Amino acid sequence: MIIHWSQISSVLTCALLVIGCQKKDELAELTRQSPFKTSQDTEPRQILVVSCYCYPLELPGQVDVMALEFWKTLGNTPDRAGVGPHADAGIFPPDRLRLWRENGLHVSVVPLKQWDLLREELLRAGGVAHTQTVSLIRSPAQVVQFFAFWVELSPTIFVAGPSGPPRGYTLGQGDCLFSINCVPEQNTSSPDSFYLKIVPQFHADQPYERIGYDEFGVLRRISETPVVVFDQLTLEASLPKNHFICLAADKSSSRTDNLGGLFLTRTEGTENYQLVLIILPDMQTGTEVKTQLQKR
Repeated sequence: MIIHWSQISSVLTCALLVIGCQKKDELAELTRQSPFKTSQDTEPRQILVVSCYCYPLELPGQVDVMALEFWKTLGNTPDRAGVGPHADAGIFPPDRLRLWRENGLHVSVVPLKQWDLLREELLRAGGVAHTQTVSLIRSPAQVVQFFAFWVELSPTIFVAGPSGPPRGYTLGQGDCLFSINCVPEQNTSSPDSFYLKIVPQFHADQPYERIGYDEFGVLRRISETPVVVFDQLTLEASLPKNHFICLAADKSSSRTDNLGGLFLTRTEGTENYQLVLIILPDMQTGTEVKTQLQKR
């Protein structure tokens, strides 16, 4: 279901109302189970309902998303510290962000109140919104998967890790996706941030091959299982509530045979396209959810 947006304040309300309409019984059961209680008290005001929302937009390939005027505007706002396209401090570890950029991926943190401005500029740049999804988080260990591009035929790509030379992969046909775990920060009676973990993955239709060293130290093609987890790029952080993540291809990379090129860019005929993913974790109390559902 596509959600139509009018004001930034409607984002969280619309997301949970969509869930409420489609899975009201499931939402009620989740509230009863209360996997994210803020205390032993089971009163609705002490129950947290956690969800994660994904809003994908496809843009022309020549657009440099990180060079849009929006980021300059965001840089002049009081809440700029620790967020935006070049924010290394305060949210994600700087070395991890640099590693993602080396692999052609760019991750930015943006205050939720700036969503309308970013969305409008992405649309003006030729962006087209794809179907949006909302996932309920039913346990602290649950992982949700948000899809990037489907790959018909993957060339050999090279993925850089924290140390050593880049590792080569020949992946074939399959789905590119980001695996995400988001839970309220622990040890607080009133959580105002999430523990967030993002891991790129490739789900192949057929067994894939990678170029690497076997147990005898011989460089050769090694057959692997169809699911490839790029855990060398695992990104973890404490994300403040009411902030979202913007995932995009990094145009500063001089290479195209990297993960960003595979996951977030595609070519159709003579036209190039790119995908931008907006990821928004959310938590609301049982009382807030109940009030919203009663208005339906």
